[in-house]
Amino acid sequence: MEQIVENVKTRLYWSKVELRRNLARKAKTGQQSVLAAHWFDKPYFLNQWWEKTDIKQKPTLLLTAWIGSRAPNFVWHYSLWLPFFEEVGFVSLYFGKVRTKLEDKPKEPIRLYRGCHKDKARCMSWTPDPSYAKAYKDRSYNDREDDGSNKIYTTLASPDAILAKIETGRDYVHKAYLVNPDKLGEIEEYKD
Repeated sequence: MEQIVENVKTRLYWSKVELRRNLARKAKTGQQSVLAAHWFDKPYFLNQWWEKTDIKQKPTLLLTAWIGSRAPNFVWHYSLWLPFFEEVGFVSLYFGKVRTKLEDKPKEPIRLYRGCHKDKARCMSWTPDPSYAKAYKDRSYNDREDDGSNKIYTTLASPDAILAKIETGRDYVHKAYLVNPDKLGEIEEYKD
């Protein structure tokens, strides 16, 4: 009986995914398409709409896909995201408003933290708050249990490595920076 229930749940899940794919395919704009897509399809639809999107709308489309992808570093390797970020230049998301003002970009190197498995230390998403990195360190992905390799890592990111700044939250402010991992210097384990 349990197997039957699991099979039904699986079929329902994939039916919902297909429904969202169809909505994304029929959308009239890139923004509508990316918003309609299932979280792991958002990068695909970003790519499908990129060349058809006005340059002024590309930062919004890009951040919609990034944030909506839940775990964008796992959906696509960072090397696939980089051309999009490099084309739009520095971008920030400040409580739902997309800005492309360079004054939002750090002018000095900034100490950043990332909580993750050791295999994912060189990725795009970082935070200036080690306590927030700890929350990510304690999460497991893809049903992989923490084998002791989940740590908090730190790096000193130069301004030219910073691609985006994201500030969100309701009861608290969460800050994140998206970086070009290829431009990061040494990444080391953070010791509290």
